[in-house]
Amino acid sequence: MDQQIMKKHLAAALGYSYTRMALNYYMYFEGRADEKDSSQWEKSFAPAFQKILGSLLSGEGDLPGLENLRQKAMKEMEIITAYTDCFQVYEHVLNRLEQRFVPDSEKKALPEDKVLTREIMGFLAGCKDSAMVNERIQMIMEQLPIRFTKNKFFSMVQSGLSIYQGSPKSSLDAMMYVLRTESMLQLPENMGEGHEELDRILSMLRETDYKSLEKEEFKRLLDGLVLASGALLDASGELMHHMDLINDLYVLHLAGKDGVMEAKERQNLRGILSAIWEKLEEKDYSIPEDQVEEMLIQLEGQQERYYERWLRCDPAAFEEFSTGPSGEVYHRLRMVSLLLSGSSFVELEEKEEDKTEITGEVLEREEQKLFHDLSQMWAGMPKVVVRAIMARMLSNLPVCFNSLPEVEDYIESSLGSCTDPDEKMVSVELIREIMVELDEMV
Repeated sequence: MDQQIMKKHLAAALGYSYTRMALNYYMYFEGRADEKDSSQWEKSFAPAFQKILGSLLSGEGDLPGLENLRQKAMKEMEIITAYTDCFQVYEHVLNRLEQRFVPDSEKKALPEDKVLTREIMGFLAGCKDSAMVNERIQMIMEQLPIRFTKNKFFSMVQSGLSIYQGSPKSSLDAMMYVLRTESMLQLPENMGEGHEELDRILSMLRETDYKSLEKEEFKRLLDGLVLASGALLDASGELMHHMDLINDLYVLHLAGKDGVMEAKERQNLRGILSAIWEKLEEKDYSIPEDQVEEMLIQLEGQQERYYERWLRCDPAAFEEFSTGPSGEVYHRLRMVSLLLSGSSFVELEEKEEDKTEITGEVLEREEQKLFHDLSQMWAGMPKVVVRAIMARMLSNLPVCFNSLPEVEDYIESSLGSCTDPDEKMVSVELIREIMVELDEMV
């Protein structure tokens, strides 16, 4: 009986992924028709995906090849995310230099530090949810001026990481990964391959002398940053679409064996996929409008119907069957649930978490390694870039304040220590934008 119920859930997943993939595959086809220049990633994705889908349509399938393609997509997203992290650091830098090139007559008057501090504290105190208050504090900390010595900053990091003492090692490892990627310490190998324009812009930003920056050079850097942001947005959108296709094709491989569908419905869906597959193989991007309409009508309402059925599934309820005669079916159901979880780039294989309890000695050792690596990277790096990295790291650390009065002291001290009115004005404006945006969301 347990196997039959699990197979019923697999059937719902099969129907949902079949219909969603048919629609997304048609959208992919349309995109290829309008595309003038394919990205390096698309050039490697297209033939691999076509080969695997063709194998499935012929009645065979290629799960190892599909897993390999999925891993490549995950690696590509890691690179896109790394570039995004790097450019966000330099966006922080350029934001704080922008006022330098604004005529004095156009600059707004700065509020007094105490006035702005009260304004921010009112914003924080107005939120009753403690988790949301902490999130707001992190967002404010990222925008406040940074004027720390290296040792003071390291002390704040230690304070934020102190909550991990006594926790499983895996939780500290996850936080260290975030801090290292946000600070540009940990970047994927060969991330410039296939991303030469992004690499060129990043090198330009890295090699700039920000202390003697002139207006024309600032504009050139800003233009480069805008260009990179647009390219990353396009690349991540393309990759998300590709990963949806990969994940649904993965579900077809996993659930196709036991997932029961009406023969006519399955035939219609295979017909849609086959028709588009053949067009892409022939590089013929013309499909008569009446044929398109006929295909889309066949999909109407099906995706929602299957998804409602799938939502009734709770794989955790079948965990007791993970071993024994039903173990293989349970394993496939668990993987399908991950593929349809909404986290497109989730790992499918369970990794054993390191549950070793973090001692004070282990925590200190990990901290000192982080501080050593940061010190080495910061040697010779422009101060404005170091400050941007500090701000981004602080915004990702657990909040290290014990009370709102401590937060208030920190905010006022941060504002008071900044003697650059241009930088302070940018910080004020960005903080106010955050406050307005979050207030409107409540």
